[in-house]
Amino acid sequence: MNKNMSDIIYSTKVWLASVVTGPFLLLFIIGAQKGHVGDLQGALGFIFIAMIYGFLFSIPCWIALMLVVRVVYNAEYDEEKFKTIINIIAVGIALVIFGFVFGGFYQLERFSWSIPYIVTLTLGVWYFKLAPKEKRIPTIIDHLVE
Repeated sequence: MNKNMSDIIYSTKVWLASVVTGPFLLLFIIGAQKGHVGDLQGALGFIFIAMIYGFLFSIPCWIALMLVVRVVYNAEYDEEKFKTIINIIAVGIALVIFGFVFGGFYQLERFSWSIPYIVTLTLGVWYFKLAPKEKRIPTIIDHLVE
């Protein structure tokens, strides 16, 4: 694997995990709020539509996540601190995107739609491994340039 791309691959895995698994958790939350689960065909249709909308509306989240992961990845943090920073920023990005798409969080129901995606982003951040940075060994030419 190309080490220069490992931060992009990591952020893409985190984002896709949220896009794919978030609708299942969202269906569970909506079913609990409404007091019923519904029929299987309706549930599968909801999950399919939620995945499409989640994919389209979260592309800005993915781009922002890639940029943030790239910046934090290039800093000298250990893995735990790196993931903590990325997790906090990913939650903030998700809240901003959901607030923008739904016009704010002044209603509890609108806020509850962001919870599954925040949970799955958090799980993705901590589940997926980020390839360590390549250790570059200086050569004689590097010493001469300095």
